[in-house]
Amino acid sequence: MTRLRLPFLLLFAASLLSADPVQVMEGFIDAVYRYDAETVFSMLSAENQASLSMMLTMAKMQPVAAAEQISRWTGRQCSSQEVSCLTETSFVRVVLDGPVLVSQLPERNLISCSMDSMRGDTAIVMCEVDLASGETEETCFALVLEQGEWRIGQPFL
Repeated sequence: MTRLRLPFLLLFAASLLSADPVQVMEGFIDAVYRYDAETVFSMLSAENQASLSMMLTMAKMQPVAAAEQISRWTGRQCSSQEVSCLTETSFVRVVLDGPVLVSQLPERNLISCSMDSMRGDTAIVMCEVDLASGETEETCFALVLEQGEWRIGQPFL
């Protein structure tokens, strides 16, 4: 019986010591608004970081096609030479600096986050945006607990 309780107690203790998922989501949003690619990348789950690394590796195999795709995604010209030199954080920076993303971001003070649910090592955070029409738009984000820290589990791209 003690063996079964120990992993649960360790997981529970780790969740108490780690930052609140809502605080982590708010910090992630703040990093996006600061165009802080290093922080954004570091706050992604290991799975998301690996996916981004794989995407970058594939882009470097076909830099011309990747440059065209990145240019469409971001709304800013990207050359095949630039693709060949990208790191994970510089790739995140290209996305964050793109006019497409910037034009879609509401003012930061219009976004608020709250806990939707938490089960074990997964949390769902609800983010609400107050629209100019007076309505509220809601989006849920999944976070995962990894090595005692909440990380963004939602795919970044």
